[in-house]
Amino acid sequence: MTWRVAVGLAAPEIAILVTDEEGSDLLKARLPPTHHPRALVALVEGLALWSGEPIVIVISADEPDPGGYDDTFFGLDLWPLTNPLVTIHFVPPPEHQDRIDGLGDFSRLRALEGGHGR
Repeated sequence: MTWRVAVGLAAPEIAILVTDEEGSDLLKARLPPTHHPRALVALVEGLALWSGEPIVIVISADEPDPGGYDDTFFGLDLWPLTNPLVTIHFVPPPEHQDRIDGLGDFSRLRALEGGHGR
């Protein structure tokens, strides 16, 4: 069961879209800032354990330098991430960015699904 995880970072919020191999939505979330530096990684580790396979996360960040998110999303000591369950790939944000209101439009993250392979 291959799950795709697309993450949009726009400090201080994070949007997450998880889809299955057919492209069906499994999980959509818009989360407030975290208070723990491993929260995002732990969440995706849980998804990897649930699916039974390692997961590749494709992350689109408003800030072009992913290092700017070390403290906010990964903890200063956790980047770069080496993890048997989770691999992270940063990709540039699409030129056209739709606003995500509530749990509405996740087109920005859907566009990231093709940005990684297994």
